[in-house]
This record gives sequence, structure tokens and C-alpha cells, in this order.
Amino acid sequence: MRRIRRPQRHPMGLRPKPRQGLCPLNPGFFPSGEKEAAGEFAARLQGSRVMRDQMQELFRVALGLAEPWVVSKIEFSGDRQQLELWLDFPSGSRFACPECGRAGCGAYDSTERTWRHLNFFQHKTLLHARQPRVECPDHGVKTVEVPWSRPGSGFTLLMEAFILMLVQGGMTPAQVAVLIGEHDTRVWRVLQHYVERARARRTSRR
Repeated sequence: MRRIRRPQRHPMGLRPKPRQGLCPLNPGFFPSGEKEAAGEFAARLQGSRVMRDQMQELFRVALGLAEPWVVSKIEFSGDRQQLELWLDFPSGSRFACPECGRAGCGAYDSTERTWRHLNFFQHKTLLHARQPRVECPDHGVKTVEVPWSRPGSGFTLLMEAFILMLVQGGMTPAQVAVLIGEHDTRVWRVLQHYVERARARRTSRR
């Protein structure tokens, strides 16, 4: 007698039909006409505390964040094709003084900032974080540098590396700007920074 296998129930209570190579958070993961199922799936995903904690830890590792930095919030919008990550540090966290490297400086205050990161599949990705200032006994109040971006940049280091790779591959700054969906002025500022740094290094070697 042939044994009949019953279809397994989806852990979220849904039975989406995935397409190869697409992320479950991608609207294309669900066949056309199943937008309601996709919305329900996303709602359950965000509503599950265990799943939310696992996703935050996954992105923390992917971004290479070290203590005290954590991913505190994740928001995904299929309609806007945008992923937003909020990075934060626990109350009472200590940082090193950016001037002298003195460890154990307490946070004085912080400023909300946003950085453009590499796309998550085709979705625009933004990082939001409170950038702290610390109070050093020797140097006063100083702004702490975040590990994912250079000072003064609105892009993450990985995004800037991607921009440089595209330009070195033969694309013009205008073409790069269109590809990443940013104004070309922002691309030119990135290029100017690294050109000036390369020139400074050459001058110091002479």
C-alpha cells in the first residue's frame, strides 16, 4: 500500500509558494494575487518576539556590530521597497574617548543620524542610530565614531566601497547615482574624499 504524505503546515500558518533565489521578505516571494498573504506573513513575522530577536541578531552579525551596539528595531516595507534598521546601545554603556583612547567614558548625549547602506536584494536599506558624545576627563565632550561609517559620511563604509568599485569598473558618477538612487553630488563627495586621502598618502611618502 502506498503511503500518502500529508502536506506540511507552514510554521506561520501560511503556505506561500516561493520562487527560487528570492528572499521571503521580498514581495516577489508570493505569487501574484496573494498580496494579502504576503501582508499577513510580514505581520506575523514582526509580531513574533522570538523571530524578531533572531532577525535582530542576524543583522547584528551581518553588520559586524560589537558591544555595546545592538539592532533594536527592524522595519520592512514592500510597498516602498525599503528596509530600515535601528541601531542602539544600552543605557549606561561606556565608550573610548576618540581623542586619546581612554576607555570607560560615559555617554554625555547623542544625536539621531541616518546612513545609507547596501541594498537588501533590490530594497533600499537605511541605518538609523543615536551617535553618542562622551565626556572625557582630559579632552571634554567628544563625538564617538561609529564602526560602520567614517566621520561626516552619510553612507556606510560598505556602501562607499561599492561606489568606488563601480567607478573603478568604468561607470561615471552620474551612472552610479542613478543605479543606487542617490543624487550625484553625494557620489562626488565620496570620490573627492578618497582622492584627497590618496594624494595625502603619496605626499607623506615623499
